[in-house]
Amino acid sequence: MIFGRNKRKLNQEAFYLGKDQIEITHEYKHLGIDFYSHGHFEPSGKRRRIASMKALIATLRKEAVVGVTCWELKSHLFKALVLPTFTYGTEIWGGDLKNSHWKVFEKGMKIHMMSHVKVRSSTTYHILLAEFGELPMELYALKLTMGFQQRLAHLPSSRLVSQATSLSRLLAEQGFNTWHKSTTMWKASWGLSLWETHDNPTTSKITFNDIKEAFLAKEWNSFHLSGKKLDYLHLKDFLKYECELYLKQPLTPPQRKIIAAYRTSNHRLAIETGRWSTIPVSRDNRLCNFISYNVVENEAHFVLECPLYNSIRDKFQSLFENIVLGSLKSFFQLDHQVDISLYLTEATALRHSRELASLTPS
Repeated sequence: MIFGRNKRKLNQEAFYLGKDQIEITHEYKHLGIDFYSHGHFEPSGKRRRIASMKALIATLRKEAVVGVTCWELKSHLFKALVLPTFTYGTEIWGGDLKNSHWKVFEKGMKIHMMSHVKVRSSTTYHILLAEFGELPMELYALKLTMGFQQRLAHLPSSRLVSQATSLSRLLAEQGFNTWHKSTTMWKASWGLSLWETHDNPTTSKITFNDIKEAFLAKEWNSFHLSGKKLDYLHLKDFLKYECELYLKQPLTPPQRKIIAAYRTSNHRLAIETGRWSTIPVSRDNRLCNFISYNVVENEAHFVLECPLYNSIRDKFQSLFENIVLGSLKSFFQLDHQVDISLYLTEATALRHSRELASLTPS
């Protein structure tokens, strides 16, 4: 294989072993990783994505047959069976992928989470990640790549792989697109530029918490820029970025679904349906239709304030005795997640019936 972009020129080359001409190939697989004469690894990443999606579908089917409902077990199976299929060889090809390619890769993680809480496919991916206390698949791949770089830094300089790494770094400094340059830019995009290893072989090993902190630093800023994400900040404690309580308790699928619906904007409150119009309704005008005074119908109003549901709140009085006044976050952190699901189910049914009644001609 000859690396270069001009196929016509490459095809003019000829190599011989004795009298036999050696075939020049533009594609070669070594240890399960596809190499191409053009030097890019996007096709390798695409094949990994296809393989990981097949592994995910097979895993989801097996979970359904066996009846796996525990998220902890599902997460373990995903990381044991699907994630390694996706990340295989990512130390080589990961840095070559663009942001648009990674967004396609993340669909596997999103489907994995969606299958557990049964939310709409339009649900914001990073809100789902926060619900489950998870990281994007890209960061698992980046951690493997950085660990690989650190192992390379400890190898003797006489090793061929060490010499290749040094050459990659030298060419990158001269402006060439090399493996070292692409991985360095990849790390910089996540604020991990300080984790350089070639100049300091004693650098401590990159840990999962290091990756997690870099992710949360970037996420915190993005959540202040989006309306839906901004609403979610009233529900999520980013200082304790972990799987939410209702996902840990043994709830039935409908109970999990109703809680997830109100935590991830999978409901029909005005704060959400106002976004569905061709010209979205301004946030201040997404009002509750069940009271006479003007109040935005958001999750906090629906759960804690709207007088339409006072009779239901009386039935579940214990839920509202010990929460911080007006705090939706403290409400969803209560231990009685089954009662929360029952309250939300009854309130949703009442709202639906009143909504239908208002639409029915008298």
